[in-house]
Amino acid sequence: MFHNKMSRMLQIVTVFGIISLFLGLAIAGFWVPLKGSLGGDSSGFSGNFTHLGRFDGVFDFQTFTAVWTAANGDEVYVQTIFFETECLDPSEDPFTCLATYVQDLIITGGTGRFANADGSATVEGVFNLATGEFEGYLKGTISRPNSGR
Repeated sequence: MFHNKMSRMLQIVTVFGIISLFLGLAIAGFWVPLKGSLGGDSSGFSGNFTHLGRFDGVFDFQTFTAVWTAANGDEVYVQTIFFETECLDPSEDPFTCLATYVQDLIITGGTGRFANADGSATVEGVFNLATGEFEGYLKGTISRPNSGR
């Protein structure tokens, strides 16, 4: 009797282990690398990212959100959760200097092939605080386009 219970318990644990393995692989398959460059100024920006291609972007300074619009009109919605600048020359005016910046983003949705998209990314670059011009490089992950996540 004890042997049968142990055998049954082992079968259940094995089944759950297999299910967990396949679920983990399926979830991992939803994420793809997101990387590329962008640049612009306070009125808008553009760039080229993997899985999005060439895009134009607008940033809302009141809500710290942005919309990236691909050439075919699909959109990705982004929220800034962290932003930091540091003057390249500490003796310069901190409001008008040429600065490096780091920006952490979360992807909060989208349209078309990016409907229900999620993910995160970090942008690092150079920001001219006097003119508002910037350029940077983004690296992160996004849920696989067309995955419905």
